[in-house]
Amino acid sequence: MRPRYPHIVVSLADLDGDTDALIARTMTALRRAHVPHREIMEFMTKVMGENFERTLIAVMAWVQIEAR
Repeated sequence: MRPRYPHIVVSLADLDGDTDALIARTMTALRRAHVPHREIMEFMTKVMGENFERTLIAVMAWVQIEAR
C-alpha cells in the first residue's frame, strides 16, 4: 500500500518503541511538508491511545518510513 504522503519520510531511528515520540516525529514531518492542519488532526485522532505497533501501521499509511 502506498502512503498518503509518499514524499514525506519519517525515521524510526532511536525511537525504541516510544509511541509518543513516533507520533511527534510524524506530526513534525507533516507540518514541515505543509500538510493541512485538519489532516494532521485526522492523523492524531487515528493514533492517539494506540500501542506502538498500531501507531506504526497508521504512520505507514500516511508517510514513508525508514528504519535508520
